Amino acid sequence: MSQLTIPGVEIPDMVDCLVAEMTDESLLLPMAAVAEVVREVIPREDTRAPGWMYGWLDWRGMDIPLCSFEALSGRDMPALPQPAHAVILNTLDNSGQMPFFALLMQHFPGPVRVAEDDALQALALGDEESAMMMKLVLGKQTVYIPNLEQLEAQLLQGLSGSMQ
Repeated sequence: MSQLTIPGVEIPDMVDCLVAEMTDESLLLPMAAVAEVVREVIPREDTRAPGWMYGWLDWRGMDIPLCSFEALSGRDMPALPQPAHAVILNTLDNSGQMPFFALLMQHFPGPVRVAEDDALQALALGDEESAMMMKLVLGKQTVYIPNLEQLEAQLLQGLSGSMQ
């Protein structure tokens, strides 16, 4: 995408994405990062879990953490809605400790295809340690591109004492 650049990332001409609504903002997630979208999740509580985690989901025979993007970003953790929806994300963790994690969503996500010729307005955010990489105006909608590597690092660090 000629109008959008992310340092160190080669962006293809077209990217299929999901727009996942959090409490106050929407995240733009590349489909390559999304393993599945799950309706009506019920996390299993864990008293040892970090403050940004709702609990564990049993997904495809694995325990994966259900997290609050808002709390991972340093904001207040929203209450767990009923029903709760989650997006399961692939990780880059080669150790096998945490191949997936889940983020709570407020509504079921919608697909969007971001193309090179779309009118995009990118606004840089934060630093390398921020949970959000970039704010993007896509048409009339403002979305945020999360820093998935940073989120994964936070999760691994925070869960090191409670990995199941």
